[in-house]
Amino acid sequence: MREANKNASKSRSRNRYRQEIRKIAVPSATALRIILLTLAISLVASFELAKWNPHVLKIRGGPSLSEAYTALWQVQAGIAAVALPILLFVIELSKDREHIALQTHAVLIRETWIFFIIVFAIAGTVRIGCDIAWFCTEAVFVTDLIFVLFLTLGLTVFAYFRAATMLFSPATLKAKAMKVAKEKMQDSLDSSIELRLASRKLLLKLEELGIAGFFRPYGYPSDRYAALKASEIGTVTDINLDGLEEFVKKLPWKQPQHPFRLSELDLGLQNQPAEKPPKENRVWLVVQYQESLTAERPELLCLQKDAFVEAFLSPEALEAQLKEIITIRSSDDD
Repeated sequence: MREANKNASKSRSRNRYRQEIRKIAVPSATALRIILLTLAISLVASFELAKWNPHVLKIRGGPSLSEAYTALWQVQAGIAAVALPILLFVIELSKDREHIALQTHAVLIRETWIFFIIVFAIAGTVRIGCDIAWFCTEAVFVTDLIFVLFLTLGLTVFAYFRAATMLFSPATLKAKAMKVAKEKMQDSLDSSIELRLASRKLLLKLEELGIAGFFRPYGYPSDRYAALKASEIGTVTDINLDGLEEFVKKLPWKQPQHPFRLSELDLGLQNQPAEKPPKENRVWLVVQYQESLTAERPELLCLQKDAFVEAFLSPEALEAQLKEIITIRSSDDD
């Protein structure tokens, strides 16, 4: 039984790893960041390689090396500007066909890695241009030839081969579409489970702190409540529970907070099995995980003013503290 569970865990880990790698294939900020970081690292490598400058060819610099580099740059630019966009155009033409609730072009973009390859080819063109201007040596030329041009050619052939295989084989395309659909369903299911577990943990923490969860005290006079608002609109992605607890403890309370009204328990009735009266809410958390904030509803937390020393109740200072506790993904990042 343990061995079966161990094998199942390994299988899930491998599948999760493959899914994370495949996320680079779709148009995303992650793919762009990876390629730009690789480009920056490669330029640093060119600088070091140019300083070392081993003579690996018989070009020995001068006009011959410049001509070879120029030809290399032109071929790379041609691949980035012509060959790959043509494939992208072919993929776009296939979008009228659907398989397993997914359009063909969505499957092809994912399976051919066309977005990643186009950006890689453009980054390679930029790198070669920088090398011509700053690091025009034999060793750098050979590096560009192998790791930029040849790799771009290989990736381009791979993309065309994958596209042709699926476009001319409906069965293969259908199988790939089904695989993509299953991965999306699994991701959605995993996200839903993680959200439910996180929300339950948040609710338990709010109950422990005596905070009303996900409730906006509308209909009450505004002079009785202080609403703490977000500095930007977007989606709530994380709430630091330890930070929230520390935040609540440091609020300028008028008197120590207890889990129930002590005045009602100090009437000589402590020995009777009377039910403890519920504590009164003085703080309301009005957002939850994955909730979207808008210009009309930017509130994060609501405080009942008469529970605090108003002279020390500074909404601006408290909102600055909440910014460190509640993480918001800006709408501009979507």
